[in-house]
Amino acid sequence: MKLFTSALILILSFFPFIACQSQIGRTDTRFKATHIINILRLDGTGGFCTSSAIGPHALISAAHCDLANTFLVDGSVLVHVLGRIFDDNEHVIFLVDGPEFKKTIAAFYDPSNYDMDIPGKRVFFYGNAYGTTTPLLREGYNMGFTSVLSKKIIPNASGTVLSKMPTGVLFLFDIHAVPGDSGGALYDSDTGKLVSIISTAVFDLGTGGYALRFTSKQVRQAKTFKGVL
Repeated sequence: MKLFTSALILILSFFPFIACQSQIGRTDTRFKATHIINILRLDGTGGFCTSSAIGPHALISAAHCDLANTFLVDGSVLVHVLGRIFDDNEHVIFLVDGPEFKKTIAAFYDPSNYDMDIPGKRVFFYGNAYGTTTPLLREGYNMGFTSVLSKKIIPNASGTVLSKMPTGVLFLFDIHAVPGDSGGALYDSDTGKLVSIISTAVFDLGTGGYALRFTSKQVRQAKTFKGVL
């Protein structure tokens, strides 16, 4: 069922298995590619978000997690953000220095070839709930979508003005998410491909995410980034 009313949205930063073509769980490459990022701000504030490595020096996450130029990854690895790639749909790829990420996400869906608005599609994601360094697996299905009629504007760490919550179509999933899960990668359960990023909790409905709009050129840039400018 398509939902057309605007939903109240809670940003989730700061603060069991299904049949699938590829195995999910602790031995899954996608599990190993999931990383908690502790956002380190100069004023001493910060929080946690989930991210996923898509290249040796590239982490994909929710754009509202872009609040600092320095992250502590998995509670121990300090990295600096050397660049950012946005898709203008509440997603960001951080280009970082530091040690290489050995396990990375390989497969993306082409948004034009994936019908996220079809209810019943099964999905799963790994999220670093409440800042834990061990990702937690959750699974569910696509409930449809809602329209977001307004957006909140905030400055991000790179000094530009960023849309914290875009207008347009927000896809809904019956997955319970908690603070720290923002930025977690949502995967199609049948193919294992990345289809969206956890952005919001929609009260009484579940979790929301927008379609990925990175171009193939942007993805190649992220996957081949060497960790230096």
